[in-house]
Amino acid sequence: MTGVQTCALPISRAAAAEADIVVVNHALACLDLEAGGQVLPVHDVLVVDEAHALHSAASRSFGADLSPGALRGLGTLLGRHGAPEGALTALRRSADHLEGLLGPLEGQRLVDEQGRSVRGALQAAAEHLVAARSGVAASETPEARRAHRLASSRLETLRRMGEERPGDVLWVEGRGERALLRLAPIEVGDPLARHLLTERPVILVSATLGGPAPFTDFARSVGLDPDADPGHWGTAPDRGADPDEIVRETGCGYVPLEVATTFSWREQGTLFVDPTLPDPARARDAWLEAAAAHTVRLVVAAGGRSLVLCTSRGNVDRFADALAEADLGVEILRQGGAAPAELTRRFLADEHSVLVGTRTFWAGLDAPGSACVLVVIDRIPFPVPNEPLHAARREHAERTGLDPFVAVDVPAAALTLAQGAGRLLRRREDRGVVAVLDPRLATRPYRRALLAAMPPLRRTVDLDDACASLQSAVED
Repeated sequence: MTGVQTCALPISRAAAAEADIVVVNHALACLDLEAGGQVLPVHDVLVVDEAHALHSAASRSFGADLSPGALRGLGTLLGRHGAPEGALTALRRSADHLEGLLGPLEGQRLVDEQGRSVRGALQAAAEHLVAARSGVAASETPEARRAHRLASSRLETLRRMGEERPGDVLWVEGRGERALLRLAPIEVGDPLARHLLTERPVILVSATLGGPAPFTDFARSVGLDPDADPGHWGTAPDRGADPDEIVRETGCGYVPLEVATTFSWREQGTLFVDPTLPDPARARDAWLEAAAAHTVRLVVAAGGRSLVLCTSRGNVDRFADALAEADLGVEILRQGGAAPAELTRRFLADEHSVLVGTRTFWAGLDAPGSACVLVVIDRIPFPVPNEPLHAARREHAERTGLDPFVAVDVPAAALTLAQGAGRLLRRREDRGVVAVLDPRLATRPYRRALLAAMPPLRRTVDLDDACASLQSAVED
């Protein structure tokens, strides 16, 4: 082995080409797929670590975003390189018109009349951008060529967003001048199968793939078929083929492998769920009061040393306030009180502190040893029902004859729940408790799928037992 090169945008292809191993993040790997292998150097094998994040990374990479402000900025750039003033004026007016349309539509999926109005504005903007770009095309300066390439990329985005493709979802994030158009594919399995899985051997690795082998839900989400022969690698259509017209007869086969852990799950950790707590979906206020009281007791038993993961910013405030009011003599770090990196640093530096946060801390935070002996998860992290991309995926599942709750909601929740629970045990010497303050994890039929995705910890429904486990973990 002659070297290892770690790359980030912008990547140096020359330097990467000299390395035996090239390390990139998910976003850059997906960008390479979308660009037909023009970003990374030629490679024989691809190893995807943290593979559970591949689906969401592909959703972003195979999608697009656009803001009216970006269009105006592009017009200014093109104007410095000879674009016709008339076309630039028309482009700016299109951007202003688009901003006016998007302003009141925050969080809305663009369908029906609203969708047609926005798409009409996008198509008009595309025409004006073509005219503006024409004055830059013949220039030979490097800056002008870059401006031309950026205009071509924006034009592709405008045209894609301006078309109503059944496989894409278009929605608005932000409001007023901060309004942003987002587009993403409903399914990423087919493009991943076409551009990734049929090109070279791929090894997908993760500690949390949503349950035991053969990892069915995860496999299908990234274009693998649990029912296909492992030797079947699907068909790789021509890159110029229309993706909306491509129908795979079957997905790519794969070989599932579940590697034995070095952890002694039942000896090292306990999962606590109290089935007598109020249902958070039906009695929110009663649940908040009871769950906050449980949290205070658990944190006292742990002597601080706790990570409290919440499914909403409102719950962050409710649980952090309850802990602060209990006057436990430990520092309560609340998301929003400082930058996430600073909160993480302070949490790791003070082993008696308590960190209360949302999805930012459900994955990636590594707090081994006595810094974290308790992970509290407020409720099962089901996706927000009206989030545009998630709603579209539910509708797609229903159209194909599947139960959207079983096919979409539960796998998504299982993956996030497993990530949150995974914050507890980071090495073989660690001990502690994962407390999920949602009784549905002990009472509803779908609990089996959720529990299968989590580490196989010892289980208890008794709060005193959970507190005793925490006290033992602290003493060890």
